[in-house]
Amino acid sequence: MGAWSIFAMLCMVAYQSITGLFANDDIMVQGPLAAYVSSDLSASLTGWHKWTEYIIYGLVGLHIVAIVIYRLRGKNLIRPMITGDIPANELTPDTPAVEDNGKVRLAALLLAIICGSGAWWLIRLASQAAPSFG
Repeated sequence: MGAWSIFAMLCMVAYQSITGLFANDDIMVQGPLAAYVSSDLSASLTGWHKWTEYIIYGLVGLHIVAIVIYRLRGKNLIRPMITGDIPANELTPDTPAVEDNGKVRLAALLLAIICGSGAWWLIRLASQAAPSFG
């Protein structure tokens, strides 16, 4: 269930991010891609973006409740969430070993570079689409 919880939260945060790219509050703030869609579509995406906030709060709340319940039952999940390691005595015998080598770390670095490049591109796109007040 923990894996499904994390997957749901990641999906909702991704959805929140994508709709936020096109969101527009018609006052001061707009997403970096809002200028590239119609105002009706931007308004719809803004509504979905705001509504999703409550789903994320609910998922995070359920996640915290589950952590507390596990802690009350004697299983500490906070340290493994931070370190990524579960003590060997808490693993089931059929748990496969995790592969952690240079190849995996290089893939993680490349993914971080791709994500950072995407963020940089969006920032540049937003600065080109933003009106100038000077």
